[in-house]
Amino acid sequence: MDRLFAAANGTNFNAEGGWGRVLSLPMRDLVGDDRTRNWTVPSCVLDAALYACGIHLWLYGDRAISLPRSIERLELGRTPRQGEVCTVHVAAREISKDSAWYDFTVLGDDRAVLIRATGYRKVILARGGPA
Repeated sequence: MDRLFAAANGTNFNAEGGWGRVLSLPMRDLVGDDRTRNWTVPSCVLDAALYACGIHLWLYGDRAISLPRSIERLELGRTPRQGEVCTVHVAAREISKDSAWYDFTVLGDDRAVLIRATGYRKVILARGGPA
């Protein structure tokens, strides 16, 4: 499992969605010191939330292999603290033959909203796992 989830020890999914824990890594390690003041949310936190949707689709979409397609609406809240263990809540809106739609929210350890996405669409490339 991905380091971002394994480091915080926790995921739980059912057919309707689920949750996972995400560790907020230092932004300077991701983008360098010069660029950190212009970033609201570390890319690793957003990527981990997208990955959580992919895990759900793998588990409940016949081991679907997929890629991100679009996000209808993305809201950014406060910046997570370095080393903060965040929680991503995933809601599966629809899984069809060739795509899947999700909503997700990433909360800080104080339950503050860090990221809220509505209408995250994934395109399904294949089912049944790697060939």
